[in-house]
Amino acid sequence: MKTSKYENYRKILDKKTIKETASVVGVASSLKVWDRIIGSLLIIFFGAPILYLAGVSLAGNFASFSEDVNVISFSTAQAVYMVARNISPFNKFLIALLIVVTITNVFPKGNLPRQTFFGLFNMDFLLICFCVSIVPLLFGLTLGAYGWLGLIFQSLFAVYMIGINLVKITSMIKYGDKFKGFNAHILATVIITLLAIMSNHFVFRIGYSNFVPNKIELITGLGVLIWSVICVIFISMMTKYTVYASYFLKYANQFYRDLDFTDKEWYGKRKAKKIQRTKEKEKNK
Repeated sequence: MKTSKYENYRKILDKKTIKETASVVGVASSLKVWDRIIGSLLIIFFGAPILYLAGVSLAGNFASFSEDVNVISFSTAQAVYMVARNISPFNKFLIALLIVVTITNVFPKGNLPRQTFFGLFNMDFLLICFCVSIVPLLFGLTLGAYGWLGLIFQSLFAVYMIGINLVKITSMIKYGDKFKGFNAHILATVIITLLAIMSNHFVFRIGYSNFVPNKIELITGLGVLIWSVICVIFISMMTKYTVYASYFLKYANQFYRDLDFTDKEWYGKRKAKKIQRTKEKEKNK
């Protein structure tokens, strides 16, 4: 007999898992207004400026590097600036949108499922902004060290890693499966990618006409691989909880009934008191 999606998720979601989901987000999913205000102020006045510094200002400053750069080659500094120049407008747009999303999260959502879902959306968007903000530096370092071919190889690996992750997540969403880790064949993909990059670097040198990387850039030039690992970690960590939160919201009434939530847990202390007073008035009639 075919089970419903709610029955599948009822096997995974219990009070402990739901509380764990909310705790991952922190104050962004809190039912207390002041908690959300404090969290929003931290993002707006600390998180957003750091993202701007990393994605716009810092990467853009590579344009002022001179020929006597010691840590990285001058050509790599130019590559970082070139990537930053093209992606900075998008970075600025995302940071502005993050501020809007963060402010809207301050307003009460009515109950625990809604607040958990929108709090997770706020944190997901913050992580997306972070991943985009480090693109100019990491992609620029890769381009400067290994040229366009090395950038393409690493980008294909990043697409593969993220794609495999999304396939697993799609299965989880469709069937309500528990989230599992990656298979060992990904390690083989990493090795093949590195061999292809190093072969081109030491033997073929395709796409190196305008780049003269130094030795340390053999490591810093793996920036896109590092970026893909960071993205996969965030996707693996946050998407699981976002899926949990979305189904918690979709089947809120069933979970409220089956998991025996109290009014305080479900609506927050202030609204729970109002509900209690309303119930007492109805009894006294």
